[in-house]
Amino acid sequence: GIGWVIDFGTRNRDIPERALVVVCEGTARDALQAQPEFEPLLSTEVYNILNQNRYFTSKSKATDIIETMYDLLTPGRDVSLAFLKTFVPPEKGSSVRQTPQSIDGKDSEGEQPDHKVPTVAGAVVFRGEKAVGRLNEAETQGMLFIMGEAQGGIISVAFDSTGKNTSFLFRDVNTKVKTVIEKNEISFQVEIKGTGELISAAPGTIDITNRSDIQKMEHMINKEVVYRCRKAVNKAQELGSDPFGFGDKLHRTHPDVWKKIENHWGEIFPHVKVNITADFSVEHSGLIDKSLHIR
Repeated sequence: GIGWVIDFGTRNRDIPERALVVVCEGTARDALQAQPEFEPLLSTEVYNILNQNRYFTSKSKATDIIETMYDLLTPGRDVSLAFLKTFVPPEKGSSVRQTPQSIDGKDSEGEQPDHKVPTVAGAVVFRGEKAVGRLNEAETQGMLFIMGEAQGGIISVAFDSTGKNTSFLFRDVNTKVKTVIEKNEISFQVEIKGTGELISAAPGTIDITNRSDIQKMEHMINKEVVYRCRKAVNKAQELGSDPFGFGDKLHRTHPDVWKKIENHWGEIFPHVKVNITADFSVEHSGLIDKSLHIR
């Protein structure tokens, strides 16, 4: 499990407590052989990728040692960590794939193996200290919405089209989670609010001066946010993991109820009802209303 790793990290004075923790594909040794594309050090590149995801996409979770330890020790809360994988970049011009060539254009040192580069995709969720499954990027974004950790990102929707043709940049997200107990049944009410702006749309797709178009767009954005959150909850309940901290919320608001079910939360959580609502507003558009007509 992950417990001994975090325990070692908190006790070793040479490891900063704010060091980010990730789960890698394969072995850690193989992951550390990846070649950074944009930074001199692999650790710096992974750190930058995680921070960019945190602020600009909200599709990966940046968790440090202290936060991981807190999740491990807190009743009713399971650990979720970013998933790090490596891949061979397809671009022939990538700096990590260039090999020495002779005058005739052939490799002077024979065939060189393709080097892998790191990337972050979604999250790994745990039950206790054991990893139980992965969330894809959309599910991870939904999880971060519910946890109140989605700081910015883009949501694409299909406005009067079968394909996604309009993009919304969200920010200033605020999430409230309320515990509801009725007739001995536990449920949670999640309310997500946010603002943002339109950043791209196919020509002639939406009239930004038409309030009805904006309202329709907001409805579609809210529907997509709820969909992603619902996918995250369904996947977590399927895996029997509570990375959202719903159990922790119940523990804080209804300690008497929690005391009775604490030892059985792992069996109860997959059947708990979670109601989700979203209310996002388009504050202003970053789009030019009409295409330019060049004379």
